[in-house]
Amino acid sequence: MDAAAAATPSSNNQYLQDSNGLEWTQMIEKGLMSACFVSQLSQNYLENIADDDNTVAVDASAGKHYTLMEHHWDEAYGYFH
Repeated sequence: MDAAAAATPSSNNQYLQDSNGLEWTQMIEKGLMSACFVSQLSQNYLENIADDDNTVAVDASAGKHYTLMEHHWDEAYGYFH
């Protein structure tokens, strides 16, 4: 609470930041975005990854030279790019 109490308006009076330059609005927004990404990653893409095949390519004749497990890892961690 000390940091919040020390928050002062910026020079243009549009947002608050503490004495170390931390912007509270950004902390909340980035925290909520990260929670959404982790939820999507863990619940949708990696939930059943232990059951995925990691030995046979999906369809090598069609140029898909990746396994189902590799595909799910790529989808999940694509959120960070």
